[in-house]
Amino acid sequence: MNRLRGVAHAIATEWRFLAGPGRSTLLVILGIPLIYPLIISWLYTANTAVERPLLVVDDDNSALSRALTLRLDATQELSLVGRPTSAQEGFAAIRRGEAEVMLLVPGDFASRIQRGEQAPLKLWINGANMLTYAAALPGVSAVIQDLNEELGRSSISARGQPTVLAEQRVMPIARAERILFHPDWSYGAFLIPGVLLIVIQQVVLLALTFSVGLAREQAPTGHAFPHPLAFAAGKALAQFPLFVAGAAFLVFVVFPFFGWPVRDRGAMFVLFLVVAVTMLPIGVLVAAWARDRWTAFLLLMFVSASPFMATGFAWPEAQIPAWLRLGMDAIPLKPGMAAVRTLSLKSGDLADVAPQLGHLAAQCLAWSALALVVAWGVQRLRRA
Repeated sequence: MNRLRGVAHAIATEWRFLAGPGRSTLLVILGIPLIYPLIISWLYTANTAVERPLLVVDDDNSALSRALTLRLDATQELSLVGRPTSAQEGFAAIRRGEAEVMLLVPGDFASRIQRGEQAPLKLWINGANMLTYAAALPGVSAVIQDLNEELGRSSISARGQPTVLAEQRVMPIARAERILFHPDWSYGAFLIPGVLLIVIQQVVLLALTFSVGLAREQAPTGHAFPHPLAFAAGKALAQFPLFVAGAAFLVFVVFPFFGWPVRDRGAMFVLFLVVAVTMLPIGVLVAAWARDRWTAFLLLMFVSASPFMATGFAWPEAQIPAWLRLGMDAIPLKPGMAAVRTLSLKSGDLADVAPQLGHLAAQCLAWSALALVVAWGVQRLRRA
C-alpha cells in the first residue's frame, strides 16, 4: 500500500511540475508529436519524385528525333526544360543545377535507322541524388525501349510479316510485372510511417530526460532527491497518458490527413502503444542519470538517425554487419519498423505482426528487469 501511495504521489508531483515550473517539458512532450510529424509530412507531400528536368541536344532534328523528344516529355518521370545547342552547354546547365538528365541525339540518328543500322543515343544522368536518378533512368529507358520495339515491328511488318509474327520476332520474351505491396513506388508512403514511429521513441526518451534534468536544475541547493530510478519512473507514469495522446494524433490525424498508407489504423495504434510501453524502461534508465535538461539534446544526437538506419528499414538488413544486427535486436525500433512496414503496406491484421509484438514484449520485460536490477544495486550501494 505504501508503494502504491508512493507511485501516486510521484504521478501527482509530476503533474504539478508540468503545470508549473516544468511547463517547458510540455513543449517537448507536445511539440515532438504535434509539430515534427506535420513538417516531415508536408516535406514529402509530393510522395513520388516526378518530372525530373531533362535537356535534349537534338543534332538530327528529324521527325523521329522529335517524336522521341515528345515521348520523353510526356512521361511522368521527365520534364523537358531546354534544348541546348551542344553537349557542353548542357553539361554547364547540369552543373548549375538547372537540369538532371541530358540526351544527345546524333545527327545521323534517323538515317541510320532507315538504313537498318543501329543508331546510338548518349544519355547523361546526375547521380548525386539517388532518388531522382532512380526516377529518371527508368523513365528514359522505358521510352527508348518502347520506341525500339515499335521500330522493330514496323520494319518487319514492311516486309510482309503479319503484326503478330512481327511482335514475336521483336519481342520473343513477354514480361509481366507485378509489384507487390507498393506498386506505385512512392517514396513518402515508404518513408513517413517509419519516421512517425521514430517520433514515439524520441518523445519518450527526450521528455523523460528533459523533465528529470530540468527538475534537478531547478531544485534548491542541497535538496535530496528520491532514488533516481524511482524518480524517473514516477515521471514516466505521469507522462504516459500524453504519450498515448501523441500516438493517437499520429495514427488518427496525421496518417489520414496526409494519406499515408495504413491498412488498419486501430492495429497501427496498438503497435505505437506497444512501442511506447517498451520504451518506458529504457527512458527511465537513461533519464535517471540526467543532471540537466541539455542531456536530452545530447541524447538526441545519438538516437535520431543511426538507429533508424540500422533497423533494416531504409537499408537491407542482410547487408548490415552481423554484430550490429545483434545489438539492434535489443532496440524497440527494429521489430517496430518491421511491423510498421507490414501494417502500412501489406496487412492490417495484428496476427501478421505477432512475431514483432512478441519481440517487443520480450524487450520490455528484459529492459524492465534491467531497471529493477540497477535500482536494487543502487539501493545496496546507498545503504553501504
